[in-house]
Amino acid sequence: MPSFYGWRIVWALSVSTTVAYGVLYYSFAVFVQPMELELGWNRAETSGAFSLAMLVAGLAAPLLGRILDQRGAREIMSFGALLGSGLLLLWSFTSSLWLLYLTWFGLGLCASATFYDPAFTAIAVWFKQHRAKAMLTITLVAGLASTIFVPLDTWLLETLGWRSAVRVLAVLMLLTAPLLWWVVRRRPHDLGLTVDGLPEDVNTSPTTLTSSSKFWVSQVFWLVALAFALARTAVSVLAPHLVPLLRERGFSSGFAALVSGSIGVLQLVGRIFFTNLTSRAGLVWLSSLAFLIHGLGIFFLTIQTEWAVWAFVLFYGATNGAITLTRAALLGELFAPSIYGRVNGAVSFLVALSSALMPFAAGLLHNQTGNYQLALWLLVGALILSSGLVFAVKGRS
Repeated sequence: MPSFYGWRIVWALSVSTTVAYGVLYYSFAVFVQPMELELGWNRAETSGAFSLAMLVAGLAAPLLGRILDQRGAREIMSFGALLGSGLLLLWSFTSSLWLLYLTWFGLGLCASATFYDPAFTAIAVWFKQHRAKAMLTITLVAGLASTIFVPLDTWLLETLGWRSAVRVLAVLMLLTAPLLWWVVRRRPHDLGLTVDGLPEDVNTSPTTLTSSSKFWVSQVFWLVALAFALARTAVSVLAPHLVPLLRERGFSSGFAALVSGSIGVLQLVGRIFFTNLTSRAGLVWLSSLAFLIHGLGIFFLTIQTEWAVWAFVLFYGATNGAITLTRAALLGELFAPSIYGRVNGAVSFLVALSSALMPFAAGLLHNQTGNYQLALWLLVGALILSSGLVFAVKGRS
């Protein structure tokens, strides 16, 4: 129902997650080189700060998921946006490595509180029949984060310098806090509404594999969690390293910004295509195929030509968008809304353990070999393995 209050929440979350990903995730890759040049740091040192943030985000996810199940997303997301704005301001004044790491430690907590996980937890409570459409709406809008913010960050960098550019982003992050506080609510019952806004006699009860709080004893949980943990390493490496990788190969900063922005556009296409395919094929098949194509995209990035870069954009971008929805849809299908936050938090924890060190590791490999080739090949192997793991879910569920 278009007038259902849940859709207001969807649009508020769409805006807030777009800003959160654009500011806390994609901006680092744009500002890392000028920051290194000014302060004399190397790629391994700066990448370690981003790795720390992703690790902290994952470590906080299980506790955050429990709080989200108990209290909802409103307070967590609003406070995360407010704290994130203050820490971004602190980053803009950074002149020592320890302060950079301290700042990104805090930004990791803010990322955990403002990214997709809390947003999808809110959606899982408000929607059942229209859950896929609601999640698709959020990811379609937030999928534009790189398309919007990488060019914006590049323009701000060239116009204001990296420190002033970060301060502008701090203001944008701050503006999402009141939006979340005013719009987001814990559950439909708080406003006298029902799930999906449908009459009480319409069945919106979950058709899930389990609603037990002891979900971690399930083989299905571990297969899904490990598959997405391995697959996520690709994104965790390329988010901070893609722009430097392209620049080192002789491409201009404008070309690098265009590539990053194009990935965002392809993510939207992949999500729409994936959502349409869910009515024709099972989520397990689609997930397994998405991981393989994701790996194919990274394989093209090992070929150091311009046409191969665009092949990477096509395959990697489209499947990156699909994988985000795959995870949300699979967890929503296999586990009840009452434990969605805890399950998602546990998966995020494992994702963090596997991927948080990868940006730092890629930086070390870069320092040792002088390029990113070995790191890229390791990512291809990880995605092939993740495809096999998620495919094994079919036999267990």
